[in-house]
Order: sequence, then C-alpha cells, then structure tokens
Amino acid sequence: MKDLILGFKLLRYGYKLKTNVMMLILFTAIGFLVELSSHGTNILGGFYFMLTGMFAYQMIIYMNASDYVQSSVMKRKLEVGMPVIVSTVVYLVLFTILVAEKYILIRMYPENTENYQDTLFMIIFILFGAMIFCGVCYKYFVASLIVFMLVIMTCMSTLNSWLYHHHISEVISLGIVKLAILGYAAILLGGVIEYLLSSLLYRKQLSEFAMSGLSKSMK
Repeated sequence: MKDLILGFKLLRYGYKLKTNVMMLILFTAIGFLVELSSHGTNILGGFYFMLTGMFAYQMIIYMNASDYVQSSVMKRKLEVGMPVIVSTVVYLVLFTILVAEKYILIRMYPENTENYQDTLFMIIFILFGAMIFCGVCYKYFVASLIVFMLVIMTCMSTLNSWLYHHHISEVISLGIVKLAILGYAAILLGGVIEYLLSSLLYRKQLSEFAMSGLSKSMK
C-alpha cells in the first residue's frame, strides 16, 4: 500500500508531465466520443479508454532514465514494482467504469447485448496482451513490439472469425457479471506476469528505442 501511494505521488514528477497528461486526456476523450457515438458497439472506444492506464506505467518507468534514480536505492522499485502496482490499480478502476457503462448500455439497448459482450471480451484480451507487452518492451522494444503486433493481429483475426459465426453469449453464455469477473482476473494475472517479466529482465539495460533519448535529457 505504501508503494502504491508513493507511486501515485511520484506521477507528478514524471517526464514531460504536461505532455503525458494532455495525451491521457486526449485518449480518454477519444474513447468517450467513440463510445457515445457508437452507443458502445465500437471496440475502439473502450480500447482507447483503457489505454490511458499505460501512461501511469510509462511516467514512472521513464524516471529510470535519470542517473540519480539509477544510483538510488529506489531503482528496483521504480523499475519493477511501482509501475506495475500503479498501472494495475488504474486498469482496475478504468475497467470498473467500462463495465458500469456496458451494463447501463445493455439496459438501454438490450438488442445490442451480444455486441457489448463481444467488444468487452476483446478489450479484455487486448489489455491482457498489452500488460505482458509492457513487462518486456522497455528492455527489448523492437523485438517485443513486432511479436506483440503479430500475436495480436493473428489472435484478433481468429477471434473476429470465431465471433462472426458464434456470439460469445451463444457459445459460453457469459453475462456482463461473468465478463467483469473475467476482466478483473485477467488484469490481476496480467499484473503478476508483468511483474515477473520485469523482475527477470531487471538487470538488462533499458532500451534506447523505448526511452526515446530520455537518458540524455534527464541526466
């Protein structure tokens, strides 16, 4: 809990705080606009909304480009523990909001229930993959990005084909409550895997591509 509180406090000292906050607001706004305009039937709305959680991870991990942090006793926490803890909590909060929105939409537009379940399931799947990606990308950015894109595109194509012929509700009878439980479990499991990967790769140097030249500007 102390690490979580400290992690949120440290966000204000993140690299290019104003830029990151502006991007966070932009992604959130896009997510809301797409959700509202499509009545929640477009996966991009929820996807953009959930992506805002990645900014919390990024803002803390960027602190590790500083020489001061590299020589600090807080180095491991700032590179392994805090980014995972803070971003996981943010994801849980954002997912709760998304589930509440889907529940309201289902009550308002029951004819779109299957679509809402399909899109929520796919968002959970993509978010789980994105969390695992974050555990690797700051050490092996190019390789992990290529693998992530290939895996996501392949799985999304397979899922789209499957969902085209069989709606989730027809195949495994998942309601919004069960999907919510699945989502929370996926986020927590994703956080655990993210932490384990970060721990295993801790001694590896941070990727220059991932840090985008920050090491020079923050020394």
